[in-house]
Amino acid sequence: ETVAPKLEHANSAVIIRRNDTLWRISRRVYGHGTRFSTIYLANKDQIRDPDRIWPGQVFKVPSKSKEGEDADMKAMGEQMTAPKTE
Repeated sequence: ETVAPKLEHANSAVIIRRNDTLWRISRRVYGHGTRFSTIYLANKDQIRDPDRIWPGQVFKVPSKSKEGEDADMKAMGEQMTAPKTE
């Protein structure tokens, strides 16, 4: 079984490694890949194309919170839909 290497954390940041994607980083950090937009929005000054990130880049990683998730939803607009709560 192949195990992905742990992310390198640098004071609420991650150093991008080979084969990382925003989705994978989000899944490791927040437990849900769908929160990739949190990382994208915090680093959009460095990310021209969210599908292309490069080893060695250092991205800020906001702390996970309900407020952060709500801000992501608002910033992404209609591209994302809020999960249904029961």
